[in-house]
Amino acid sequence: MRIYSNMSDLFSETVREVFARGQITFDPTVQGIVVPREEYEMKEIVGYAYKLTGWEDMPEALEWWSRKFNKKFVSYETAKKWAEDMMKPANPDQWWREVMEEYWQKFSIYGKVGRFEYTYGERIYPYLSQLIEDIKRNPYGRGHFIAVWYPHDTGVTWRRPCTIGYQFIWREPRGYLIVYQRSCDLVNFFPLDVAKAILFGERVFKQAGLELTNLIHFIGSLHAYKIDVPPDLRW
Repeated sequence: MRIYSNMSDLFSETVREVFARGQITFDPTVQGIVVPREEYEMKEIVGYAYKLTGWEDMPEALEWWSRKFNKKFVSYETAKKWAEDMMKPANPDQWWREVMEEYWQKFSIYGKVGRFEYTYGERIYPYLSQLIEDIKRNPYGRGHFIAVWYPHDTGVTWRRPCTIGYQFIWREPRGYLIVYQRSCDLVNFFPLDVAKAILFGERVFKQAGLELTNLIHFIGSLHAYKIDVPPDLRW
């Protein structure tokens, strides 16, 4: 597992790794929607992991990503709002739809029914206070985990959570947030998945009277779709 002391190095090295050693493959569906190969062929790394020990450069790193891939929605403000909404049961989530209107119109039922299939806050909020109290009661426990993926997601044919869940581990003087993610769209979501997890983890640890110092991230499939890739990275 590679260890990074800042987010800028994490971002640049992750991009380099995916395009240097990723395998070309194709899944004919994205979020349950059938897609064409010429646009959604992907470079993929199966089984990606790293540790991040510092993120003071988060706003600058997110701005670098936004410029490199021309993704205006990738910003500190977006990550901050997402992390805040993970701590309340918001659905419909109008602001989030407006951040990526074209994406959600294509890959979500929001445009048809006025709400998302789920939101992270909707999944997390009912158990959040229990998680925080559990951490307070026994900071050194190994069971401080909150799920985004629910058992019934296994059988659905529409949009499923990319994140399985979050584990909180305290080992004086370090607080670890471990993110388990089944799938991650490199260009559109990787930087936001990293940043919002950190901001969410900081809030949870703070409410438990502790501090987040390390992020560990396991990703089953880290991939970049051809449609999102600038010419200098195309294969």
